[in-house]
Amino acid sequence: MPQWSRLLPQFPRLAANALAAVENQERVLTELAELRRTSARRNQWLTAGVLLLAAIVLMFGWAFLGFRLPRL
Repeated sequence: MPQWSRLLPQFPRLAANALAAVENQERVLTELAELRRTSARRNQWLTAGVLLLAAIVLMFGWAFLGFRLPRL
């Protein structure tokens, strides 16, 4: 019983903190989803850039340095 006398006055504050944590969690999850979309978009652009750069290097090597492509 002595523990209850110390805990009972704290219940309203604890309940308010729990509700605020749920609202905060929803905001964090929304921001996390946006970060994932942004990261996926950036990765797509980086992949396209690397492929384009590799194609340009191969074309210049073939055109100016006379690289031979391996025969299959």
